[in-house]
Amino acid sequence: MSLMADLVELRIYLEQLKGTYGDDYTNASPMPVGTMLKLTDMLQTTLVDGAELLLSVVVDGKPYPVDRLEGVLDTDHVDLTFDKAKGTVTSQRVYRKVDDGDFAAITPDLGAEDTSYVDTDVSADHLYSYYLVGVNGNGESLPSATVVVAYPPPEE
Repeated sequence: MSLMADLVELRIYLEQLKGTYGDDYTNASPMPVGTMLKLTDMLQTTLVDGAELLLSVVVDGKPYPVDRLEGVLDTDHVDLTFDKAKGTVTSQRVYRKVDDGDFAAITPDLGAEDTSYVDTDVSADHLYSYYLVGVNGNGESLPSATVVVAYPPPEE
């Protein structure tokens, strides 16, 4: 799950708790242990992911990670669409992995404003995985979520 999704889930859960326990948790009846454990786990996950993002963006000056990457198989290519990287971005880089191989950058880099890429270097009976990073003079952002596309798609 991405940091943004973790933050949204945490906010929704806090709003649910607010509805149950009111604005002032100190005067509320004690939270059940299960509720406290879930809240603690959500906070820990969000803080760990947030700390990594904070170090990357604020300390190192790298771009923010891409929030959305989607892949769709067409007859002879894969269409990737995405939200452009945020922050100071000079280009964006698509990484691809075929089957169980290693990820490798697809060159040339995309422009900073691009929101799509078409991969025509695909062939039958392979599994393609993609992720995207923003790039600037300080390096690459953290990777986006990985998208996996089977070519051809599995028969239903």
